Amino acid sequence: NLVIRTKGDTLGIANQVKAIVRSLDAMAPVSNVRSLEQIVGISVANRRFSTTLLGAFAALALVLAGVGIFGVISYGVSERRFEIGVRMALGAERSRVLVSVLGEGLRMTLVGVAIGIVGAADVVRILRSLLVDVPVVDAVTFAGVAAGLVIVAVAASFVPARRATAISAMDALRGG
Repeated sequence: NLVIRTKGDTLGIANQVKAIVRSLDAMAPVSNVRSLEQIVGISVANRRFSTTLLGAFAALALVLAGVGIFGVISYGVSERRFEIGVRMALGAERSRVLVSVLGEGLRMTLVGVAIGIVGAADVVRILRSLLVDVPVVDAVTFAGVAAGLVIVAVAASFVPARRATAISAMDALRGG
């Protein structure tokens, strides 16, 4: 094995080294010439694939969580249409209705995040073999994920909340 530190074009220097080795010994095999980046890339390919796959599943889970929260809040608003109409008829401000619906989504999310943090702390101990120089329970990561979930939940709750503020008191009372 021969390791050479270079500055510049690795393949250009590799061809020069091959020529020097052949000039010293024409029968010496020169094969498998790779840069350090390629060697490192090959050695971490399995971990990189696992991490990418885990990240893709995490993104999918985040999308599903957002869709699920949107669906639950939308269903809740449709079920409470009469109640919201009565509130509006009695003079409730649209902002109070908006905050009420957003608060409902946020409460559900915070309960889910609390349960998820406890579960994640246990799962991370199992995944310890995939972690390199990362503490088993990383508070910054947990806080970031929790904040991301809260943001997704508020965004998913916002559309049904806006729809709740648009409920006509008269239409809700007639249909109730």
